[in-house]
Amino acid sequence: MEVDLATAQAQRLMCINGINALVTQSSRPLHLEARVISGWGRRYLKLIENVDQLLLMLNTLTLHRVITEQELGVRVKQCKRDLIGIVRAVRKSANSLREQAGKTREQTEKQRLDAPR
Repeated sequence: MEVDLATAQAQRLMCINGINALVTQSSRPLHLEARVISGWGRRYLKLIENVDQLLLMLNTLTLHRVITEQELGVRVKQCKRDLIGIVRAVRKSANSLREQAGKTREQTEKQRLDAPR
């Protein structure tokens, strides 16, 4: 699912139904300071923030009975599945790179040991 497209659709539904404000959380949100040291990490964090905003919109639409609880559940599951898929793909890629680096290191060490002195 494309988060931007889903967010645009949710915004459109809110406008069509005259909904101007998002629901508020009854509990205080968790605030933690985290330093992001890579571009990928920054983009992933932004994606999580966008999904969080989308989920607030979907909850608002559900409370106003624009979408059903069942549709909310389907969309929430899709968002979670997409985020987890990204994490799995990144982890798989990182593991592959580590494996390739290890093989290269082993080949270099073998060549160094086999070289005539």
